[in-house]
Amino acid sequence: MAHADSHRPDPLVERIRRGDRRAFERCFRAHYEALCRFARGYVDRLGVAEDLVQEVFLEVWTERRDLDDVERSLRAYLYGMTRHRALKHLRSERVRAEWAARGDLRRAVPAAVPDEADDALHHEELEQQAQEAVDALPERRRQIFLLSRRHELTYAEIAGALDLSVKTVETQMSRALRFLRERLEDATTP
Repeated sequence: MAHADSHRPDPLVERIRRGDRRAFERCFRAHYEALCRFARGYVDRLGVAEDLVQEVFLEVWTERRDLDDVERSLRAYLYGMTRHRALKHLRSERVRAEWAARGDLRRAVPAAVPDEADDALHHEELEQQAQEAVDALPERRRQIFLLSRRHELTYAEIAGALDLSVKTVETQMSRALRFLRERLEDATTP
């Protein structure tokens, strides 16, 4: 296993992280077409594949300061994000198709429940507490957690991107989830 301190960050990633538009454009030009072809392996329509890849690049740019999560392979990171966007799209399409087959159930549901505002407020507070708990994780553990949950990378993809063993990623995720569970239980217990 390679050690975390034995690798060098990709200089292109460093430039993108600092907000260098030319570096980002270079990355886009270098990977866009191949990522679209890759996405077409998951979705039928070229337009959908292009949209998914554009969403990936939009997220890379808007979340560029978090690119410290990508220490080894920008290419692997981009392919992982594209794969997960495509799979998420397919799940969403399947759910839409199932709902369409059942008909519009919204007509059968009674008007809003009086407690809906309280539920929304409680949900918002819980989301804020969850974000604070994630922010309190040690840096490396937080990176791994966000790659898994926000970017939906597999443990193997995370291990490759961060130059870690899969076992290390599993251990860090287990510790992160335990910490978050404990923090949220404490926050929600009266």
